[in-house]
Amino acid sequence: MIFDDADREAIFQTASNSAENALIITHGTGTMDVTAQFLDGQIPDKTVVLTGAMRPFSLSASDGDFNLGSAVIAAQLLESGVWGVMNGRVFPAGALRKNTALGRFDD
Repeated sequence: MIFDDADREAIFQTASNSAENALIITHGTGTMDVTAQFLDGQIPDKTVVLTGAMRPFSLSASDGDFNLGSAVIAAQLLESGVWGVMNGRVFPAGALRKNTALGRFDD
Protein backbone atom coordinates (compact mmCIF):
# COMPACT_ATOMS: atom_id res chain seq x y z
CA MET A 1 0.00 0.00 0.00
CA ILE A 2 1.31 3.44 -0.89
CA PHE A 3 0.67 6.30 1.53
CA ASP A 4 -1.04 9.06 -0.43
CA ASP A 5 -3.04 12.27 -0.08
CA ALA A 6 -6.20 10.33 0.80
CA ASP A 7 -4.33 9.02 3.85
CA ARG A 8 -3.14 12.53 4.64
CA GLU A 9 -6.71 13.80 4.36
CA ALA A 10 -7.79 11.15 6.88
CA ILE A 11 -5.07 12.33 9.28
CA PHE A 12 -6.18 15.93 8.74
CA GLN A 13 -9.84 15.11 9.44
CA THR A 14 -8.98 13.14 12.57
CA ALA A 15 -6.64 15.85 13.89
CA SER A 16 -9.11 18.63 13.09
CA ASN A 17 -11.96 16.85 14.84
CA SER A 18 -9.94 15.91 17.92
CA ALA A 19 -10.94 17.56 21.18
CA GLU A 20 -7.26 17.72 22.13
CA ASN A 21 -5.19 20.85 21.51
CA ALA A 22 -1.88 19.00 21.25
CA LEU A 23 -1.49 15.89 19.10
CA ILE A 24 1.34 13.50 18.32
CA ILE A 25 1.23 11.54 15.07
CA THR A 26 3.61 8.63 14.62
CA HIS A 27 4.50 8.34 10.97
CA GLY A 28 6.81 6.47 8.68
CA THR A 29 9.84 8.59 7.90
CA GLY A 30 9.71 8.02 4.15
CA THR A 31 6.93 10.57 3.63
CA MET A 32 6.71 12.32 7.00
CA ASP A 33 7.88 15.59 5.45
CA VAL A 34 5.17 15.39 2.78
CA THR A 35 2.46 14.84 5.41
CA ALA A 36 3.80 17.67 7.59
CA GLN A 37 3.70 20.06 4.64
CA PHE A 38 0.21 18.82 3.67
CA LEU A 39 -1.08 19.61 7.17
CA ASP A 40 0.83 22.87 7.56
CA GLY A 41 -1.51 25.83 7.93
CA GLN A 42 -4.66 23.67 7.93
CA ILE A 43 -4.95 23.18 11.70
CA PRO A 44 -4.08 26.60 13.14
CA ASP A 45 -5.61 26.07 16.60
CA LYS A 46 -3.67 22.91 17.52
CA THR A 47 -0.09 21.82 18.06
CA VAL A 48 0.53 18.81 15.81
CA VAL A 49 3.83 16.95 16.16
CA LEU A 50 4.89 14.22 13.74
CA THR A 51 7.59 11.75 14.72
CA GLY A 52 8.85 8.31 13.79
CA ALA A 53 11.91 6.11 13.74
CA MET A 54 14.80 6.24 11.31
CA ARG A 55 15.93 2.90 12.73
CA PRO A 56 12.95 0.54 13.07
CA PHE A 57 12.11 -1.41 16.21
CA SER A 58 13.23 -4.60 14.48
CA LEU A 59 16.79 -3.32 14.89
CA SER A 60 18.21 -3.47 18.39
CA ALA A 61 19.04 0.26 18.45
CA SER A 62 15.78 1.86 17.34
CA ASP A 63 15.45 5.60 17.88
CA GLY A 64 11.66 5.44 18.03
CA ASP A 65 11.34 5.60 21.82
CA PHE A 66 13.64 8.62 22.05
CA ASN A 67 11.79 10.41 19.25
CA LEU A 68 8.39 9.69 20.82
CA GLY A 69 9.54 11.01 24.18
CA SER A 70 10.88 14.13 22.49
CA ALA A 71 7.55 14.57 20.69
CA VAL A 72 5.62 14.36 23.98
CA ILE A 73 7.70 17.19 25.44
CA ALA A 74 7.51 19.22 22.22
CA ALA A 75 3.72 18.89 22.01
CA GLN A 76 3.44 20.42 25.47
CA LEU A 77 5.79 23.33 24.79
CA LEU A 78 5.44 24.35 21.14
CA GLU A 79 3.00 26.92 19.85
CA SER A 80 0.16 25.95 17.55
CA GLY A 81 1.22 24.65 14.16
CA VAL A 82 2.64 21.52 12.56
CA TRP A 83 6.06 20.30 13.62
CA GLY A 84 8.39 17.38 13.08
CA VAL A 85 10.48 16.02 15.94
CA MET A 86 13.34 13.69 15.12
CA ASN A 87 16.78 13.00 16.55
CA GLY A 88 16.42 15.52 19.37
CA ARG A 89 15.55 18.32 16.98
CA VAL A 90 12.34 20.24 16.30
CA PHE A 91 11.48 21.31 12.75
CA PRO A 92 8.64 23.52 11.53
CA ALA A 93 6.66 21.59 8.91
CA GLY A 94 8.04 23.61 6.02
CA ALA A 95 11.64 22.89 7.04
CA LEU A 96 11.32 19.16 7.71
CA ARG A 97 13.54 17.25 5.26
CA LYS A 98 14.74 13.65 5.34
CA ASN A 99 18.41 13.27 4.50
CA THR A 100 18.60 9.62 3.42
CA ALA A 101 22.34 9.80 2.72
CA LEU A 102 23.08 10.71 6.34
CA GLY A 103 20.13 8.84 7.88
CA ARG A 104 18.65 11.83 9.67
CA PHE A 105 16.33 14.80 9.29
CA ASP A 106 17.79 18.20 8.42
CA ASP A 107 16.34 21.63 7.82
